[in-house]
Amino acid sequence: MKKWIMVLGGLLAFQLVLVTVVNLSGDDYGAFRAEEKLLAFNVETIDRLKVESGDQYVTLEKQDGRWILPETWNYPADTDAVTRLLNTLSALNKGWPVATTSGAAERFKVAKDDFERKIAFLTGNQEQATLYIGTSPGFRKAHVRLNGDDHIFAVTLESWKVSAQADDWLKKDRLLINAPDIDRLAMADVVLTRSDMTLQPDDLSEQEKPDTAAISNLIHQIAGLQIQSILGIEDSEDYQLNKPVLEIDVTLKNGDVFNYRFSKPDAESDYYILKRSDLPYYFTVAEFSVDALREIGRSTLVREGDEDEAGDERMEYEE
Repeated sequence: MKKWIMVLGGLLAFQLVLVTVVNLSGDDYGAFRAEEKLLAFNVETIDRLKVESGDQYVTLEKQDGRWILPETWNYPADTDAVTRLLNTLSALNKGWPVATTSGAAERFKVAKDDFERKIAFLTGNQEQATLYIGTSPGFRKAHVRLNGDDHIFAVTLESWKVSAQADDWLKKDRLLINAPDIDRLAMADVVLTRSDMTLQPDDLSEQEKPDTAAISNLIHQIAGLQIQSILGIEDSEDYQLNKPVLEIDVTLKNGDVFNYRFSKPDAESDYYILKRSDLPYYFTVAEFSVDALREIGRSTLVREGDEDEAGDERMEYEE
């Protein structure tokens, strides 16, 4: 009996020593709170972001409540996309760390000089925090580490949304106009002028009628045209804009006139270049969207009067 008491007493003593050693030499998790926010600052105070990935980087800057790309000719950024990212990051909790060593930081790609993505949060020129984003432990998950902290966490985050490419942050609908505001449109061999609530070809004969569905489709294609990227604010011979493949003039009800000039730099290009007269930028536009416009002409917007009357219903562009 005494033997068992001695054995148990020795085991208890060993456990006490082990606990003491861990507390003295291990990481201090006693004060760690898993529910603590990952970013310990108010993201609404952030007015500059710097994102890096490999040899790519992008800077986003907030001016007058809107985000811009100062290194991309001050072009407007997609403010909604930036806001969504900041809201996502500000809502992240730390959880329990998966590792705390420098070797683990390199293994999970969140080391100072070895990371998948890096995002710096600044207010003015003062850095509030820098977050390293690394490997993915699972679907919609990413390993992250804050600069100055050895703790590595696995959080819910789609790292591809933290892009270091300016094209991914562009306001792609910069060319957007309100379709009902279009008062006149001239392209190829046709001129459309607003008559009452619709746009109609100017030179209709008594035997012809406008194809209202085709005209509506054309108007909405132009009004909703999206860009792909920005080439700059200076023209180049390579753009071939002196040899446009398509030109469109749009006049709005308020008197504003926009000239759209499309060109293709070479036959192998899978995009078109666009210069709109009211903007300083030279854009690239998806090939399929311009190809569709190039196929439109008077013959596709007008039909003979004895054709199916169903297509002659009045179509209000406000719909």
